[in-house]
Amino acid sequence: TRDKVVRRELKIREGELYHETRKRESIEGVQRLGFFEEVNFKTSTSPEKSDVLNIDIVVKERTTGSIQLGAGYSSSEHFTLTGQVNQANFLGKGQKLGASLNHSSRGSFYNFNFTEPYFMDSTWLLGFDIYHSESGRSEYNEKRLGSALRFGHPLWENVNGYVRYKYEKSTLSPI
Repeated sequence: TRDKVVRRELKIREGELYHETRKRESIEGVQRLGFFEEVNFKTSTSPEKSDVLNIDIVVKERTTGSIQLGAGYSSSEHFTLTGQVNQANFLGKGQKLGASLNHSSRGSFYNFNFTEPYFMDSTWLLGFDIYHSESGRSEYNEKRLGSALRFGHPLWENVNGYVRYKYEKSTLSPI
C-alpha cells in the first residue's frame, strides 16, 4: 500500500499540536480501509527536541483480493457457472477493481467495475461499471449492454452522497 493511501485517512498533520482524539480517529480511519491486519501508532520523542513527538505508523498488510468460483444445477437454468474476481487495494493505490460472470443455458451476465475513492487526490469518488447480459424468457430473448458512472463526495463525517448515471441499450427479440 502506498504512503498516500494511509496519509489521506489521517486526522493529524505534521507540525501541529498533539491531539489524542485526532490520533484515535486516525487509527480508526486507517483500520476502516480494511487493507491491514494490524495498525499501530508508535510514539517517541527525540533527545534533542523533547517538545516534538514523533509518530511512526506501523501496519501489517493483509490480502485484499478474492476469487470466487461456483457451479450449480437447477431444473429451470440447468447448469450454471459463476465467477468473480475482486481486488480492494488495486496496485496498492486503494482503488477497487472487479469482474464477474454468471452463465447458464438460459442466459449470461458479465460485469467489469472500477472505483477510485480519491479521484485526482481530491475527496471525490469516481467509479464506473460496464456490463452485458443476455437472457431467454418464455416468449422473448433480451440483450442488455450498458455502463454506469458513479460520483461521490463526503456530505459530513462518515456520510457520503452518491450520484449515478446509467446508460443502457436493451434489445428484445421474439423466440
